[in-house]
Amino acid sequence: MSRLYTKRRNGLGHTFFFDAGIYERPGWRYGSAVVMRPQVGSRGGSMSRKSTQIALGGMFSALCLVLMFMTGMVPFSTYAIPALAGFMLIPVMEENGRQTAFLVYITVSVLSVFIVPDREAAMLFIAFFGYYPITKPALDGLRSRPLRLLGKGLLFNAAIVLAYLAVIHVFGMAEVISDMGDLGKYSSLILLGLGNIVFWLYDYSVGGYTKMYINWFKPRFLRR
Repeated sequence: MSRLYTKRRNGLGHTFFFDAGIYERPGWRYGSAVVMRPQVGSRGGSMSRKSTQIALGGMFSALCLVLMFMTGMVPFSTYAIPALAGFMLIPVMEENGRQTAFLVYITVSVLSVFIVPDREAAMLFIAFFGYYPITKPALDGLRSRPLRLLGKGLLFNAAIVLAYLAVIHVFGMAEVISDMGDLGKYSSLILLGLGNIVFWLYDYSVGGYTKMYINWFKPRFLRR
């Protein structure tokens, strides 16, 4: 007796395996077909994967917006929450690509202008914290370390200066300067210097969080 295994695919992308046994006896032969277990085809697997990516992207996008809305409710959150909200775009970029992450950043930025009570926090997210985790891989790809550090430093300082110019002249919040005390512009320079120290800590944290997501979170919770 010889046995032959064949497979057939139905219209839903499922693959069925048939055990077609061919029995031979002197003078005659007959065959039988037994349906084996169905297996999900590649199209079904890719659809499931895509659904997971879309759901995860939507969840982290909503969480990013919720964090930005909380800036008006949590004390001393003007700087911390926009930075934390930027972290939420890392899973979106890893699961759906950089282009989708930028679309989420633009959407959250536009909504932040209208619904986030803390204008200063909204501008910090728009000017820097919202897109930096997305652009960091490109900056890290520069071969020259001095050029890489210089590019990151220039980007941060230019973004922060533009953010506060917008806060003062676009939103009319001149009290941001007056709140710095009698030192005036010197306080601004001191704060910018301290901001640079915090920025390098933030840069290191973004890299560590990205590695943790790829090497720890995905293998344990997003098995495919």
